[in-house]
Amino acid sequence: MMQQLNAAKDRLGQAGQDSEGDEYESYDYDSDEYEDEDEEYDDDPFNGPTMNFAAFLRMYARMREAGQIDDYGDYVPASSGKPRGSRGGDYCYCPECMRLRRVGKEEHRLAQRQQARQRRLEQEEEAAEARAQQEADRRLQQTDPKASVAWKKGGEHRERVIREHFLRQTPRLLLHEASANSLTLVLDAPDLSLLDGKLPPKGVEWEVSYSCPADKKWTSLLATREYDNILLTKLRPGTEYAVKVRTGLAASHTWSGSPDWGPWAAAQKFKTSGNASSGSGSGGQASKGSKKKKNRDAGFAAIISKQAEAGEAEAEQEQGEEEER
Repeated sequence: MMQQLNAAKDRLGQAGQDSEGDEYESYDYDSDEYEDEDEEYDDDPFNGPTMNFAAFLRMYARMREAGQIDDYGDYVPASSGKPRGSRGGDYCYCPECMRLRRVGKEEHRLAQRQQARQRRLEQEEEAAEARAQQEADRRLQQTDPKASVAWKKGGEHRERVIREHFLRQTPRLLLHEASANSLTLVLDAPDLSLLDGKLPPKGVEWEVSYSCPADKKWTSLLATREYDNILLTKLRPGTEYAVKVRTGLAASHTWSGSPDWGPWAAAQKFKTSGNASSGSGSGGQASKGSKKKKNRDAGFAAIISKQAEAGEAEAEQEQGEEEER
């Protein structure tokens, strides 16, 4: 460091020997060119991978002004008894002041780290407490929904409570009207006390699937979200249908963008009105079926008559044997 100070002093001390030396001797190193009130500079010239020469010149000028460097560019320690300037603190670049500043900065950084760690611990404790309260409120929503915090908040929070309460139940269907070719079914659930007559609740979709013994597959039909009933059409008259229903969270309330369906409820039986013999189908198919039925009935009658004749012959034979005895 002494070599650097001496080199800087040699450059500043060339006032009468070199005309260009005036540039260094008369230059004000505390001017606004180096210091801007709107910007902060690190005046430690050795705080980096390379020396900051501008900061070094400012340091040298201030140490000369404070009497910390003599006319020969040598450092004047405080214990030497030589007169020193009173300037110090943040603008003093003696080894002791620089050491104290580094110690102060390190203590400040440690204090900031401790404060940040303390704030993080407090935030984690608050988050854990909030999660515990939310979990307790969710459990309360299952046992007594109207006493929960979410229900008291109203708005979207209450809608979510109603929706989750409805989806936890097993849905069922009620028969509203039956005709020869259609069934009108109504969605129902065991507990509708939170809905106030609004079924299904907002954000819930429901789907119906039906089949009859003559069909080999189930037919699914998505219900209209705004209505609590569904109409099944193009059915066979006088036929019993197995119908099952499921509910799920609407696509607008899921991350995937598709409904989150629950399991299918157990199938229920509903029967259309009318006579099954007058079922749908072409006239030719109906007459052919009638003809086959007549032929089958005639064959049964012939078999029955033969059995009756054989029984009468057996009875006569047994009666003759008894008379001979």
